[in-house]
Amino acid sequence: MKKSSISSKNRNSNGNTAEEAAENKIEYLALIAAILAFIAAGIGLYIAMKDLYLPNVTEVIT
Repeated sequence: MKKSSISSKNRNSNGNTAEEAAENKIEYLALIAAILAFIAAGIGLYIAMKDLYLPNVTEVIT
């Protein structure tokens, strides 16, 4: 019988190693960060378009 290279003590309830669990968590957090970045970009574009198309608005820089 072949001995496993990873002992059962290093596995969590899903059968993944601690390193695999940490990698999955990092990928999940990266996905959340990307979604939040797209939302922020969308809000920025909305504000820019709204500012461009407001009629009769003059900005004065002093």
